[in-house]
Amino acid sequence: MSDVLHMPPVHHPHRFFALMFGCCAAPLLWVCQLLADYWISSQTCSHAVHLNPVSTDALRSVLLSVGIVAILGAVAGLWASLMLWRATAPNPSGVVPGREHFMAIWGIFSSLCFIGAIVFDLISSLTAPLCAS
Repeated sequence: MSDVLHMPPVHHPHRFFALMFGCCAAPLLWVCQLLADYWISSQTCSHAVHLNPVSTDALRSVLLSVGIVAILGAVAGLWASLMLWRATAPNPSGVVPGREHFMAIWGIFSSLCFIGAIVFDLISSLTAPLCAS
């Protein structure tokens, strides 16, 4: 017989998908925000396009809306992780929480870190000039 330990099966698939959402929503939304910021800035700074101040304000409003959507999605991931953390907390009988509790904690940590990154990226994209030249 081998000494290989196998992971137990997932008993609550809906909880697993909620845990994955909590762990992955904020990082994915941060990457989407970065890609959108890069694309908008590259379109603004291309020499083929000359923008007037009205279109620059419109682009800043697009940057703001992308940032707000990213923040709201990341907060939804944080909320899902918090609810699952509370649902998988150790009970008074002393049962040690398992991988679902660990993933919920990781989702809280990941969401908080990436919410900070999204907020700082939003601030920099709204205050810095869109194109330096």
